[in-house]
Amino acid sequence: MLRPCVSRACALRAHFSSTGGVIPVGQSEYRTSAKMGVMKTIQLRRYTLVEGEYDAFVSWWGEWMPKVRPAAGFAIEFAYGLRETSEFVWAVSAEGDEAAFLALEKVYMASDARAEAFAGVPQRVAEHNIRFVQEFFPGR
Repeated sequence: MLRPCVSRACALRAHFSSTGGVIPVGQSEYRTSAKMGVMKTIQLRRYTLVEGEYDAFVSWWGEWMPKVRPAAGFAIEFAYGLRETSEFVWAVSAEGDEAAFLALEKVYMASDARAEAFAGVPQRVAEHNIRFVQEFFPGR
């Protein structure tokens, strides 16, 4: 049996979720990959956007990333924007270890789909901080 996810965080990422924001009854919304028996690597991507480009970036990102990243074997974990400070934070994951992630990313970076997504798009990211992170949720 499935029940809708009703938390604000779940609702915000439902658009990018593989389950569309619906989770099985009895399961917590917060599930670590280790508890699910799947190894995955998560990359946290933090951007400070060029001043005045927030709306254009968010529109472009929402149009392209949910298409090209999953098609390349990635999952979008979440995406949040902070309009007041022109920041955008999101996480992307892939099954396997960091080496597997990097191999998948190398193929993605050279792909025609990525080239199409970025064709003619001006530089809207002033600064970026991209790091691998560990997933955990205390007490689960």
